[in-house]
Amino acid sequence: MATLRFTPKKKTNGTCHIMAVIQDGPSEYSRYTGYSIPDASITVKGKKELKYWNANSSRVRSLDPDETAEINKLLADWETAFKAYISACNINQQPIDVIKFRDSLGKVNQTLVQVRHKSSPLLVDIIEQYLQAIASTHKDRTSSKFTVLKANILKYQEARGTTIHVSDVDHDFYMDFCKWCISSENNFNPTLNKKQGNIVTVLTYAQKHFKLPLTNQYLNIHRWKETAAKKYALHPEELATLRAFTPTNTYHAMVLDAFLLATETGLRHSDIIQLKAAHIKTRVTTSGTFQYIDITAFKGDKNTSVPVSNLASQVIEKYYHPTDCLFHFDYSQSTSRTLKSIFEHPDVNLNRPCEIVQIQGVQRVREVLPLHDVISFHMGRNTYITRLLAGGVPAAYVKDNAAHSDLKTTEGYYRDSDTSRFQETLRILNS
Repeated sequence: MATLRFTPKKKTNGTCHIMAVIQDGPSEYSRYTGYSIPDASITVKGKKELKYWNANSSRVRSLDPDETAEINKLLADWETAFKAYISACNINQQPIDVIKFRDSLGKVNQTLVQVRHKSSPLLVDIIEQYLQAIASTHKDRTSSKFTVLKANILKYQEARGTTIHVSDVDHDFYMDFCKWCISSENNFNPTLNKKQGNIVTVLTYAQKHFKLPLTNQYLNIHRWKETAAKKYALHPEELATLRAFTPTNTYHAMVLDAFLLATETGLRHSDIIQLKAAHIKTRVTTSGTFQYIDITAFKGDKNTSVPVSNLASQVIEKYYHPTDCLFHFDYSQSTSRTLKSIFEHPDVNLNRPCEIVQIQGVQRVREVLPLHDVISFHMGRNTYITRLLAGGVPAAYVKDNAAHSDLKTTEGYYRDSDTSRFQETLRILNS
């Protein structure tokens, strides 16, 4: 005979999810009730028990009175609904479908949700208050992320025909919101994870400044699997084409020179834009004198020292300033758009087909795009690392030049050097 019980399930964030477990013969089917309690233990008569859970009655205890009553009422409602379902099946001589009943349990909670709404603010209102709070302290691109999030929540509410209150934000909400973002906004998993993180940021702000009585349920986001970005590197002939091209637009010329400097030094965009004369050092050795860049990487705060090649020296000399930064351009996306226009220029026309594999939910999406559609400033760094490895520079040296923490990260670029692999393979096969 099918039975329903409630049990706390420990999570890694210091809470216990209250789970509804339906036992049907040897099979168990569980559903998260949407409530969590702190994972705190006490000793009762020499036996350890959860402080906020009464195992004998399968009910919450010792929490805030209103919260205790709210949770226990839900558990009682689900028990009543379960008994009524079993009774109806017996009277009508119908088979018991516990999976169907489990999936309907959330609907039993709808009346309770309406009760919670009376004292819970709208999520979009909290986002708007957060936007106002950061207007004078954060850059526009940071504010734009939360402006987009607010617009997404409004559209999500319209699609669902209901408003989203702070008390609704739990694991099930994140799951449903992300699925809507996939179907309606065509978002991929990295974007989904960022949007969930932005919601947590807003709620953390609300908890601190408005003293909202939030539990850890709103931190229980669903992490979607992400794939590492394909490390596209320029082929030698493509790099030569870029070096020979001179944009007529001054800003475009500066961005291209900065990108070419990245192909000669492996510096990231975040390091290129903070590069100053003070970072250019000179070393005198018995074998000669050479310049090198000594800079603390913005990503990871790791010191990076890399020798300056002849081409890199020419670029540095062109933009040299004794005190100011060498380059003046904005955030990475704007730079990538400028590079895209350069790659698309008729005199450059870098359109080699590149296969892109992205994960959307649990689905892998493959598409082939021209090189100018996958360009990013980071491609300069990828090109630098690939050139050194293909030229026979020891991976340990390349690792230090690139300021990688792990040699495996550096070795991952070997696969992008196809020329030597092709030549050696064909030398054997065609002999």
